[in-house]
Amino acid sequence: MRVRRNILLVLLFLGLMGLEIAHGVSRLDNLQLRHEEELLAGIERRQHDLASGFRPLLASSREHVAYLARLPAVVAALDSPGAPARGTPGLAAQLLSYLVAFRGIDRVRLLDGAGVERFRCERIGNGVGVLPPDLLDAEPERALLELAAGAGEDGVGMSSLVVDHRRVEIPERDRQVLHFAHAVTGTRGERAGAAVITVYANPLLDLVRGFVPLELAESFLVDASGNYLAHSDRARESAYAPASGFARDYPEAAELATAGQGTRTAADAAFIATSVSEQPRWILVTRVPSRVTAEAAAERFQDEYLWVLATIAAITVVLAGAALFLLRLSEREFRLRESQHLLARIARESEKYRALLEGAADMILILDPARGVVSEMNARARKALAAAAPGTAAGDVGLPLAQVFAGADLARAEQGVRDALGAMGPLIAVGDLSVSTREGNAIPVDARFVAMRLGEERVVQVALRDLTRQKEMERQLRVAERLGALGVLTAGVAHEINNPLEGIGNYLALAERQGTPEEKRGQYFAQVRRGLERIRVIVRDLAAFGRPRAEATSADIAGAVRAALGLLEAHADFRGVAVELRGLDEPVWVAGESARLEQVFTNLFLNAARAMNGSGRIFVTASRANGAGPGGAVEVVVEDDGPGIPPENIDRVFDPFFTTGGGSGLGLAICYSIIRIHGGSMSAGNRPEGGARFAVRLPRGEPGTAMERTKGLTA
Repeated sequence: MRVRRNILLVLLFLGLMGLEIAHGVSRLDNLQLRHEEELLAGIERRQHDLASGFRPLLASSREHVAYLARLPAVVAALDSPGAPARGTPGLAAQLLSYLVAFRGIDRVRLLDGAGVERFRCERIGNGVGVLPPDLLDAEPERALLELAAGAGEDGVGMSSLVVDHRRVEIPERDRQVLHFAHAVTGTRGERAGAAVITVYANPLLDLVRGFVPLELAESFLVDASGNYLAHSDRARESAYAPASGFARDYPEAAELATAGQGTRTAADAAFIATSVSEQPRWILVTRVPSRVTAEAAAERFQDEYLWVLATIAAITVVLAGAALFLLRLSEREFRLRESQHLLARIARESEKYRALLEGAADMILILDPARGVVSEMNARARKALAAAAPGTAAGDVGLPLAQVFAGADLARAEQGVRDALGAMGPLIAVGDLSVSTREGNAIPVDARFVAMRLGEERVVQVALRDLTRQKEMERQLRVAERLGALGVLTAGVAHEINNPLEGIGNYLALAERQGTPEEKRGQYFAQVRRGLERIRVIVRDLAAFGRPRAEATSADIAGAVRAALGLLEAHADFRGVAVELRGLDEPVWVAGESARLEQVFTNLFLNAARAMNGSGRIFVTASRANGAGPGGAVEVVVEDDGPGIPPENIDRVFDPFFTTGGGSGLGLAICYSIIRIHGGSMSAGNRPEGGARFAVRLPRGEPGTAMERTKGLTA
């Protein structure tokens, strides 16, 4: 009861401590938030003052162009389209004096109703001047006329920020200008043209670039599309980096570019926006990182922070001391109860371990490595092995390891014990051993050793899994596999021999026809001899099936392809098939045997013909691969315009016994094996336009003995 009361008191103290800490943290957060809001409000005021300074400068430019558009000299200059504007009395003098008086204006131009420049005066070096008529732009400035036509209530149209590439005497980074246009009305009330002044914007933009309301804060001037007009990093301004922009850099505050006013607080920064101009829309945006405002607020109000933190710390220390005192009072009783719980848990774990050990399906032995005997067994081991050594005390098995394992298995078991003790923890798999039963029989087992430490004692646990049933099943499976392999081998031999036999039968039937010319009959018998030669090679390969190899010779792959086509010429599945050969007009030599390569192409051609139901086209293309020098390769591609290979079957077409038709499924597997024996590769796929595609790649060879062997067969 007393312990429970003490625990409740401790929990009460902890709750009070938590409440005080939470209250202090809340006070700190509120204080921090208030100071940050004050900082942001101050930045917003300074930014508003800066934006207010922009407006008079822009307004004065509007007033200048409106005034110039109403000057009688300007109206007279544009009122008579045929007369040169420069000759208008007093025009040059008035506009030049205007440029001298207002240094912010760089250029004054007059455009007629078609947008053609009629007059221009501008700053030249340190002075001002009027351009002669032959230097004026002949191309109409329709964009400036449209700017004047689309003006607001004051009749002035202001352009967006542009770069004036004409003024080469001005540094390139300072050529950003603004155009202000006002329509000029003639004496008869019609629109005679427009007056345009050009103002360099760099002085205005420098105000934004140099505006730093707080250390590490950034200020930008952006337009309604989010493009940077002014940035502390000049390279990011839209005039020099069209791909960059405020919306791309800060998508979380992108709406400020269209709203033109307001404050947006994101996860890592606060954004303050102030409108500078409405037509076109310019927005001044200041980004203040949250870390900066937090540090600035903490620096300004450090004393208040320290007072709150000191109060929290003092109250927390007092409450922690009281809780510690109460804990010390109940420590002894708590330790006693904890010990009782621990002993009960140990007893439960011991019973659980004993139940798991006794109920295990494997034979479990506990070895004492110091004595070299089995000190403990589970029920499965006691049933199979000798229960205990004679003369041992109760509870101790004392069975020597030599009575469990014998001969070479004993040596392997002892080595497993040493390996397990050396590893101390990881499982050591010894593999298949034999153990002696109490009846004197031997049981095959899978043995695994693991060393563990029980207090100060080291023991080795041995798990023995009875493999008697598994070994019997493996024996039965091997017998079944041998019987199955025999049937598969028989089916494969029948499949491979059936192709040449069918060709032999077709040619013999043709030779037996009455009236067949002797020359044709001789060709038919030559094809019969070739089919018999193929059967001889297949039988030879069957004899060497256990150790397949290829003779070190060269073969003409073009001859092998033609020989295969000649064998299939009279085949029933090949009569409606047209074959197109590419790159096989001359001998193409590869490392290999002609008869085996002929067997490969016979299978490929026959498979293609059957896939096309005996009607279609086969394309055979030979080309060099991996360079043209020695050691390169030759690739032969066999394609058809049939239905192709289903995508789910492409990875399985070379698997033995895999077939989607009525065959044995060995044809392509044998072809793949032959190409691999020759040191080549073979792949399958589909043509983009439809149909199957098989690629055979073989090492290049030099003309050799195979040439004489294939010449007579392909003539």
